[in-house]
Amino acid sequence: MLLFALPYGAYGQFNSSKGWIESDFVAGCAPLSFVIKHTGLKPGTLFYTIDGDPNNPQFTNADGALDPGEENTIEYLDPGTYHIILVDQGVIREYDSLKITVYPNDPPQVSYNSCQGNSVQLEFRKDQDIYDFYRIDFGDNNIVEHDGESPLNYSYSTPGVYRLTVRGMLNTGNASSCRVAIFNVSSFENLPPPVLNTVEVVDEQSFRIAYEELEPNLNYTLEINRGNGFEVVTSIDPDNNPTSFEYSNNALSLKDSYVGIRLMVADDCGTQTIYSETGYTIAFSLYDESVDDDIEMTIAWLTSTTDFSDIRLHLNGLEWQTYSEAENSNGQSLSFNSCTELGTLQMVSVFNGVTSLSQSLEPFNGQPFTLPAPPAPQISVRGAVVEVVLPATNFPLGRYILYRKDIETDFAEIFSTAETEITDTTIPPGTSEVCYRLVYEDACGNLSETSEQVCLILSTNLGVPNAFSPNGDGINDIFKVSDGIYNNFVLSVYSRWGSLVFETTNPSEGWDGNFNGEPAASGTYLYRVSFENADNQPIRRTGSFILIR
Repeated sequence: MLLFALPYGAYGQFNSSKGWIESDFVAGCAPLSFVIKHTGLKPGTLFYTIDGDPNNPQFTNADGALDPGEENTIEYLDPGTYHIILVDQGVIREYDSLKITVYPNDPPQVSYNSCQGNSVQLEFRKDQDIYDFYRIDFGDNNIVEHDGESPLNYSYSTPGVYRLTVRGMLNTGNASSCRVAIFNVSSFENLPPPVLNTVEVVDEQSFRIAYEELEPNLNYTLEINRGNGFEVVTSIDPDNNPTSFEYSNNALSLKDSYVGIRLMVADDCGTQTIYSETGYTIAFSLYDESVDDDIEMTIAWLTSTTDFSDIRLHLNGLEWQTYSEAENSNGQSLSFNSCTELGTLQMVSVFNGVTSLSQSLEPFNGQPFTLPAPPAPQISVRGAVVEVVLPATNFPLGRYILYRKDIETDFAEIFSTAETEITDTTIPPGTSEVCYRLVYEDACGNLSETSEQVCLILSTNLGVPNAFSPNGDGINDIFKVSDGIYNNFVLSVYSRWGSLVFETTNPSEGWDGNFNGEPAASGTYLYRVSFENADNQPIRRTGSFILIR
């Protein structure tokens, strides 16, 4: 039933057992503060304790005293049942008591349902709280009281959002300090339809939907169609999932097939249901990734033909290709010139305003892949060093990694560089043969397979010219031995009378035909060369040559 509201403070008087004191109320929520008054029914001063035992009313220390007509304020901070014990200090002591109940400060147990027609329905769980009846402020200047024995239906005059407050009331107490239940109620004339914005496949068994914010206290369910009509698969709580929801089911196979998806809403009174537009998942797969002259792969997809217009392939979130088929089970080939062109692939289509997105896939599962082996480097001896020319790479270069095997039995990395020409000056003395292998890394950090090895014999068959002409024409201007890697090398040049005119330990150096800063005379000169071969055996050679001017 409905009761008109009464102003606060319109409570009756409550007397102690013998009427010695009175109080406006004897119950309320913690902390509870109230006034007791000496009624004068018992003449003289009354002494009292605020937490006594009515079965053993005697006490030693009083908490206070009252003269006839006097008032005192008492406060209880904690919930519980208390007894105010009063004693008359006359010749024959008499006692009186007043029972006070202090309840936990809990709000009323009530919930609300929003219904079309600007109506709201309150449901009370009276057996779960302490209150005798309820005072409801609907937020539109209308306040009513209700016994809570049955649901309360109320209709607003206009749609809107209202602050609805429910206060629990006590027949024998003051509920002004008790907590209230507060709701922000959405009032609507007609049920607001759900608006589905996007459907995105997360993995083979899961998809995620996004939608316009759901209205609280309406009943939403998710429905899917796997080819045999729509079925309810789960409910959606507007409070926990106001704008998005992810659904997972091991029975789904979203890599190979698609499903239709829609939202259904019903008001709490069960008077109406409305559906959103239907979205569809997109089955999407990526396979046959390979690397040769290009980076190649194949994609396939499948989605609904209902309301289909086109489907678009996105690369790194940007539209890249457009296709007119809802299904391509035979596969579409893709080709890339560089790893830097790769990225996340996703198919996107729009059905009735609902954007559908496939699962996002990355070539090679986003992991590094192996590039084909490069050609072997070109190598040649120049003096006592080896010149290495590195080949062009098929994909944008990050760096070359050059390996060498010399007097050691295994290949070891000697250079990491982006240069295409390298002068190898680090060959150990006494090396008879040197071999190289090459790996390169592209701009994304992918490594190639290793090239074939290429080897070079470092000659110890000494070549010495029999003449030279230091005339500056660029031909035979220097007397020097043939290129090679020589260990403990010494070249000495003597005049035909045995005087030393030139000496060096660098096999790349030679005699320019000058002695003491002056051109030496034409004629015959003697030489002596000593070094150690790859087996560390000493080699010596002497002879003569002609200086021609």
